[in-house]
Amino acid sequence: MPGSMIDGTAGCAGGWKSLRVWIEANPEAFAALVAVLAIVGGLAGSLIGAKIQANGGRDQAAAAREAAQIAGESQRAAALWTVRQVQTAAYIQQAREVMRIGEPMFTHDDAAGGLSEQVHAATQDLGHRRAELELVATRAVVAAAQATDGAVLRFADLALRAGPGVYAYRSLPPGAMDADLADALIEHWRASHSGSHSLHDLDAQRNARDRAEQRLRAITLPLPPARISAILDLYARTEDALLERHMLRQEVSRSLELLVEAARSMLHSDHEGGTGLVSRP
Repeated sequence: MPGSMIDGTAGCAGGWKSLRVWIEANPEAFAALVAVLAIVGGLAGSLIGAKIQANGGRDQAAAAREAAQIAGESQRAAALWTVRQVQTAAYIQQAREVMRIGEPMFTHDDAAGGLSEQVHAATQDLGHRRAELELVATRAVVAAAQATDGAVLRFADLALRAGPGVYAYRSLPPGAMDADLADALIEHWRASHSGSHSLHDLDAQRNARDRAEQRLRAITLPLPPARISAILDLYARTEDALLERHMLRQEVSRSLELLVEAARSMLHSDHEGGTGLVSRP
């Protein structure tokens, strides 16, 4: 081993000595070689630098594309959050508006048809609001809105059918409900709820209604025909209108609570910075 190391060292020394002798003997060739080596080194450095720069450019471009994609997704998420908030709030407000407009049907005269027209218009607007909500909201919110819609529309239908009768009955003059009128209305109620469709029972129903109508027309302060008809229709109903109104109010209240809860979950209302947390529909 020591011998081989000595031989290798001697060989290197001899090689450098020979190179030095050649350089001294050929200075012009050495100068040209150095120039060539410098040029080659410069080109190699440029190529390596260009490659590094190109790779860096691609990385920067990829990072820019990713940043643009993230920004675009964030903008779309924020826009969807805003649309959902606006449409949900508009539907809830309109549902409450139908209830607000429907209530006076039980307490005010609708002789000119103004109240009933408002109820019809409000329910149509509610349908438009629900259709808009169905396009952007989550399934949970849509389901809650449909449940709310059903309860609100049943209340509106009750207000239109029974509201005028309730108002007319409550507006009877003091002392108008005497024994004869009470008996006639009760007989009309019983005949209307007999559940039979035989000719004999149908005749009995008509006779009972006619008798009740005559007693209503005999009231000292004459009632408008529309109020008389509304009272007779109220007694011909198969359910207690006031009890049904109370139950529908409770149903609407519960369904609205569930809708608000589902909407808060959709909008991540309990999280800070909720606009960036939009779930998929």
